[in-house]
Amino acid sequence: MKMRKHWKLGMTISGLMIVCGCLAACFTACRKEAECRAIITVRLLQGTDDSQVVPGCRVTFGEVGYSDSVYFVGETDASGRIDHTWRNEAKLKAVATHGDRMGVAMITLVKGETVKQDILIPVN
Repeated sequence: MKMRKHWKLGMTISGLMIVCGCLAACFTACRKEAECRAIITVRLLQGTDDSQVVPGCRVTFGEVGYSDSVYFVGETDASGRIDHTWRNEAKLKAVATHGDRMGVAMITLVKGETVKQDILIPVN
């Protein structure tokens, strides 16, 4: 009789441990890693006027030879913006080139945050 009580207790504890383990696995598997996002707007700088955006501008983040998870090259959309998400924090140089003109900015990517930065391309 005593053996049955111990066996039942053992089965109940084992069942609870399995349920707790499954719940823990579900909650950790569903958690999304925080990402780092940057929204860059490229503008022409004519004297003190920086209101003109530059669509179709090539923007390079990082340097050639950087990890593939950091290095990125893209093009601005019709509103002069480029939006990209990284998995890791980093400090990157962003270089915007349009024809023979160029503008540079430094961005600091922080997990869970969106960095908004303008890159100004001077017009002579």
